[in-house]
Amino acid sequence: MYPRIVQDLIELAENLLPGVGRRQATRFIFGLLKRNPSDIIRFGSLIKSLPDEVAFCPQCFRIHDNAKTLCAICGDTKRDQKTIAIVEKESDVTALEKMKTFQGVYHVLGELMPLLENKKGLNSTMLEALKNRIKEKEIKEIIFALPTTPEGDITTAFLEKKLAKNGLKMTRLARGLSSGTDIEYADPETLRQSFELRK
Repeated sequence: MYPRIVQDLIELAENLLPGVGRRQATRFIFGLLKRNPSDIIRFGSLIKSLPDEVAFCPQCFRIHDNAKTLCAICGDTKRDQKTIAIVEKESDVTALEKMKTFQGVYHVLGELMPLLENKKGLNSTMLEALKNRIKEKEIKEIIFALPTTPEGDITTAFLEKKLAKNGLKMTRLARGLSSGTDIEYADPETLRQSFELRK
């Protein structure tokens, strides 16, 4: 039996960190315990400062460092503000930016629809924000840059239905991406071709 604080940290890591189970959470915490105390204190200090130092862009929901302004991409007037690539998470934006060819903007969903709960839909606040953005910014094209997984396909189909309206072009990345591919792990050249051949 571990000391109570260690058990609490393991449970917290398991519950808060995506994709982390009990065994991995235990390894993380014991890994921390083996570090120099000053490293642990610095790590804790940085975690503590996250809510004050990191914010979500009010337009695309990417993380950035100023809650009062748009992120660098949304605020860049040289980019095509009428074309939005919808992605699952922030790391997908990083992967797509490595292509250095997409000049539109992004919208980060933060989640995909789970297979067994597809009738529930996406977070209603996120969906309304996307609808309002399309209307207010007079968006011309939506590019679904979601993973080529069943969850990604269900989410795309759901959004196509919810966002359908006259004049709004909606495309999906070409299937140059292998089935089951997560956007953040695809190489830049494959992503570039998927964008160019989107339908």
